[in-house]
Amino acid sequence: MKNFFTKLFKIFTFQKKDKTKNVTGIKFDYSEDDLSVYFEVADKKLAEEILLDISYIKNIKNLKHGFVLDICAQQIPEIVSSLLAVNIPIYAVIPQKNNL
Repeated sequence: MKNFFTKLFKIFTFQKKDKTKNVTGIKFDYSEDDLSVYFEVADKKLAEEILLDISYIKNIKNLKHGFVLDICAQQIPEIVSSLLAVNIPIYAVIPQKNNL
């Protein structure tokens, strides 16, 4: 029984990972620390219009198939919802912690 609770604790606690790897436990990150988050989308022109209207996005880098945004972890679902609200398909959302 002890092993069960130990494993459960490890699953539900935020544990920092190696700097070179993707962030894990991001849903537990309520800090205001910025992440660089890559969003790969189908309609870049419409997506850019939507993203430019979102006030809390600090930086938008335009890439070949999407954008890298500097945002807090808890803003990721809001951005996804904003893009899906206008039927923009999202193919990837890849967060990377800055300055670990």
